[in-house]
Amino acid sequence: MHITSSYASPKPCHLLRESYWEDGKVKKRTLANLSALPQHVIDLLRKALRNELPSAASDSNPIRVRAARQHGAVSAILALARQLGFERLLFHQPGPARSSALAMIVCRLLNPGSELRVERELGPSGQTTLGALLGLSDTRGDTLHDTLDWLADRQARIERKLAKRHLQEGAPALLAVSSSDVESSQCPNNPRIVYGLLCNPDGCPVAVQRFAGSDAGPDALAKEVARLRDRFGLQRVAVVGDRSVIDRTRIGGDLESAGCDWICALRHDTIRELAERKVIQPGLSERSAFESVTAPEFPGERLLVCSNPLVATERKATAIASEARLDSLCVIRTSLPPEELQDAAVIAAYKGLTQVGRSFNSLKATVSQVHPTLRGNERRGRAHVFLCMLAYYLEWHLRRRWAPLLCAEEDDAACTQGPVDPDACGTAADAEERTDETPRKGLPVQSFPDLLESLGALTVVELEYAPVPGYAVPTLSELAPLQHRAFELLEAEPHPVPALSGPPESEAGR
Repeated sequence: MHITSSYASPKPCHLLRESYWEDGKVKKRTLANLSALPQHVIDLLRKALRNELPSAASDSNPIRVRAARQHGAVSAILALARQLGFERLLFHQPGPARSSALAMIVCRLLNPGSELRVERELGPSGQTTLGALLGLSDTRGDTLHDTLDWLADRQARIERKLAKRHLQEGAPALLAVSSSDVESSQCPNNPRIVYGLLCNPDGCPVAVQRFAGSDAGPDALAKEVARLRDRFGLQRVAVVGDRSVIDRTRIGGDLESAGCDWICALRHDTIRELAERKVIQPGLSERSAFESVTAPEFPGERLLVCSNPLVATERKATAIASEARLDSLCVIRTSLPPEELQDAAVIAAYKGLTQVGRSFNSLKATVSQVHPTLRGNERRGRAHVFLCMLAYYLEWHLRRRWAPLLCAEEDDAACTQGPVDPDACGTAADAEERTDETPRKGLPVQSFPDLLESLGALTVVELEYAPVPGYAVPTLSELAPLQHRAFELLEAEPHPVPALSGPPESEAGR
């Protein structure tokens, strides 16, 4: 076989032909028309037919890696986003603004930081295939700032869509109130921001509000609850907050007067008093136990007593047995009746407050690096908090899908965890030993960031063939068992490999 080429017409013609004998004569026939192939592919085929390609035994390796990008984590997040209709949630039609917004949201999940980091990720020095999959390249900072403005314009509409999708009529809504430290040398007058995240009873976020100033005062909190009720037609709203946000004075003077419920935790001194009066039992079961009690000081409320055995184990060596057992207790108080939110759901709601704070804690780095954008433009600052909420929305869904692979991530504060199964969390070394056949199929449990990092090891590499300079073939590395299981839980497959660089100069100029 051989290739014949004709350049008589404006478009070259390349034919794959072969010679054969028939009736004692040499004849030729055409096997295929190769004219549609790129020139460098035709050149490669011509060399192969002439046996001019280097052999595998050659001293010089004809194959070299031209580029490599992390692909697995980006592909997994985008696959879930598509299943959730997340792109249409942002805007009903494709466009650069929608793609840029999605890229910023995915970047927050992969490696939270400023728009400067997003700009690097979408440029030539990016470490993932995000830009290639979304059709973005060399996205500048001004474009990302415009994207924040675009998100600000659409926030109310997006939140209405989320509320319609996730809030059920008659069911209570949860307003998780927390704060993030944003203090930096560039922002000395704004040490922190306070925000309220509206969620359904399962903890799925639907809206976010950044409070003015550095604290959600009593009036601001009551007004926000009233505004959310009117905006989404809510019958019952429960404020979920830690001890720094909700105290006894605020509950008695503000939350009750505003007609809203609450979920919070008791202070340690109050727990001690209740234990001394035998209202709660420090000898609560050492594993994943909780019980509901009542006390005269908290009329109409449930007190959910939880034990964190991990903290008890850590403190046993430095305290007497009774003190260690008391330190391991967390008592969550709520005014919600059991028929509206069961005990386990109340504990999960308070425990979720820690995850919300963990997901938003990167605001400090964000604001310090792009302070002219956020400090000087309140609207963009609020848009950035909204972007964080959208990233948390995807994270919330990813965590539910990947629950069989995830361990319970512990926090330093014992009382923020609620019931804890020691076999479901611990160090990475411990996780490697805890393998079973179902539902992890013999795979070690991981933290959420570690799982994203493991997926990132699934890479796309461009392999260049030396005899044809400038031509590279994008190739996906083989799926490891953990990566395969993660995509299986998402009911998805990795995206087809994208080209990481443009065509060779010879083709681009034709």
